[in-house]
Amino acid sequence: MDFDYLFNKNDALTLAVIRQLNTNATNTITKNTLIAEYNLTAYQQNRLFDAINAAFQAVGGEPPCYLEETTKDLWRAHHLTTYCVQQVTLWLLEQSAAFKVLNYYCFESNAQTTAAYAKNHYLTEAVFFRQTKVLKQNSVKTSVGLIQNSVSSNCASGCLGCITRYTPALPRRSRHWRIR
Repeated sequence: MDFDYLFNKNDALTLAVIRQLNTNATNTITKNTLIAEYNLTAYQQNRLFDAINAAFQAVGGEPPCYLEETTKDLWRAHHLTTYCVQQVTLWLLEQSAAFKVLNYYCFESNAQTTAAYAKNHYLTEAVFFRQTKVLKQNSVKTSVGLIQNSVSSNCASGCLGCITRYTPALPRRSRHWRIR
């Protein structure tokens, strides 16, 4: 499944460049490639460079992964592995406002109001409902069908994050499940 819509624009760009670095055999990318593919200015390139290194530093690892500009127009990632890319993806996802809203509708909607949840997770109510709209627009795309015409308190079946909320409806030997 493709959940890239859960990232904001800058995080999606950061992740796209990290994935591109990882797929390249030499773990390098040129600034001209960034200009051609992503239409970035020099300031945006510098900000992206810092964002990638901040993400690598946040996930840690041994040896630590980092990005450096070896020559004037060439970026090289050191110690970049698929595992590191996955860790960065999770780290960026945890920071995402859309993921926090998704988490609310999957796990917290019965326990808290939207205003209280938004305040506890440093979101304004406007951002919360804007991200709810994003989830509504992408519900068909993900095949989860999480939030459709009206936001319900439980996720539709198939949401991997909500499997933990399911309990057996029949004796344990049965394969039928119901929502708690």
